[in-house]
Amino acid sequence: MAVSTLPRPRKRNLWSAGTEDQLWTRIRDRDDRPISAVIRDFCRERGLSFHTARAKYYRRQRTGQAGGESPADTALEDLGAFLRDAGQASGVDLAGFLSGLKTLAALAAEGQRRGERAEEVKALRREREQLASEVEEYRKRFELLTGELQALAALVEEFSGLTSVAKVAGLGEFARKLRHQVEQAVQATI
Repeated sequence: MAVSTLPRPRKRNLWSAGTEDQLWTRIRDRDDRPISAVIRDFCRERGLSFHTARAKYYRRQRTGQAGGESPADTALEDLGAFLRDAGQASGVDLAGFLSGLKTLAALAAEGQRRGERAEEVKALRREREQLASEVEEYRKRFELLTGELQALAALVEEFSGLTSVAKVAGLGEFARKLRHQVEQAVQATI
């Protein structure tokens, strides 16, 4: 005859508000571990039911009691409560109200796009002004260098128009003028 053993009844651990807060703290400080693994470890340490703990976690997430509600969540909840109350009141035009909200949202998005475009236009204008000043600077520099180059060309042309004897006699003077003209051209480039 086989002796059957009945499973011993599990000790029932009751959840307290403090236990739930401890679970929530553990989940918040989980360091990128999966939430279910954190809940499972928490339950093993305390002898609690994993399913109950998971249900409490998700219920708390849904109701927003975690203290991590964003302002958008709060605004949406307030709007939902307003719509529920307005739906029960008589003489309230919810369709018109929602249409107005939709129009306001579209206008807000359009205003934001226009603001972004205005910033882009300002940036492009600043860039255009900067480029125009750089172009003007390069144009002035080009004119100055063109004048120096024309002076050098005139000096060389004058020297090459001389006779051979005059070239030899004026070579020293030509070298001095050429050096002076090149120095002026170099100064103009700086």
